Amino acid sequence: MYQAANIARMGALLVGVLGMSGVASAQETVPSGVIVRITGIGREDAFFKQRKDIVGTVCGVEDPGLEPQSKKWYGGAMTCGDAGNYYFYQVSVEVGDFGYDYEALTGHAPGAAVVTDSPWQVGARVQVTDVSAEDAHIDERSEIVGQTCTVSGAALEASGDPWFSGQLKCDNGMDVYFYQVAVGAPGAAPTTSGAVAPSIASPVAVPSTTPTVAADYPAGKMVKVVDIAPADALYPTRAALIGHTCSVVESALAPINDGYYAGRLFCDDGKSYQVFMAKLSAP
Repeated sequence: MYQAANIARMGALLVGVLGMSGVASAQETVPSGVIVRITGIGREDAFFKQRKDIVGTVCGVEDPGLEPQSKKWYGGAMTCGDAGNYYFYQVSVEVGDFGYDYEALTGHAPGAAVVTDSPWQVGARVQVTDVSAEDAHIDERSEIVGQTCTVSGAALEASGDPWFSGQLKCDNGMDVYFYQVAVGAPGAAPTTSGAVAPSIASPVAVPSTTPTVAADYPAGKMVKVVDIAPADALYPTRAALIGHTCSVVESALAPINDGYYAGRLFCDDGKSYQVFMAKLSAP
């Protein structure tokens, strides 16, 4: 937790960026560990269409803080209690405690890593297979679908089957935050053939990421790690994981392709791993 002196320092900093309206004027970074209330969302933001439901939400600012994007807008990650996690490009906020505790809002102390069981962790290589009609980037769907990208900033989070939200940096130079995007392992086929993506009310399954035989590796099953694919963020340190006996935890592993699986493992070295493309065998 931040010490009182640090909190006081941050408070003094933020007093300087508060305008007459009480809304922060985006001239200075809002540090992580600060509690804010969302006052507006810009047209270029992935969550613009959902702004009526989001404005007024109280959130905790995540690392590395909210960065100024213009005189009005900030960009950055927040966790907003039961409302979940968001990454904004154009959001305006006001600063205060609003009767909330940061740790209660976010589920962790300021500066602590956010733990997620997402199958698409930071550094994972993915191919975009669809963009939802509810996403701000639906108009660029034809340019986006098929792009190979790297998960950036934070793990992709489920936003309604088969959709995920999160930041993707793609090989064509595109760097975009999506509200609802479908992805698969590189080489995955598009999920639709039409020009308009389906809405969240009528999702289309992603063949490469939807478990076909969930009973292969259910929670609690013991496995041995025999390989880690180059697309997995754990690939550079694979030597420390290959050969270990592990237990599948939280939920069944999801088959990706070519015999690789994604999910969470607890291994005999006493560590937990979120694998994206691991090949397994019986112990």
